[in-house]
Amino acid sequence: MDRRFGSRAYQYFEFVVVQAVTLLMAIVVTAALAHLVVNIAHDILATTFDPTNAAVFQSVFGGIFTVVIALEFKRS
Repeated sequence: MDRRFGSRAYQYFEFVVVQAVTLLMAIVVTAALAHLVVNIAHDILATTFDPTNAAVFQSVFGGIFTVVIALEFKRS
């Protein structure tokens, strides 16, 4: 009886931890996406926006891939 209780208690603990980590990941991804949208909107609305500039191109796609990589953490 005691061993079964310990196993169920650990399963519940593991479930709670996984849910908490999933919630934190969702918050981080949402914040990263909001930051990316604001930065892209700011860059597009700026009069000096030059998408052919390598630094601008790298910044935009770096932000996009950061969000995509964060989303992939949920699958692992």
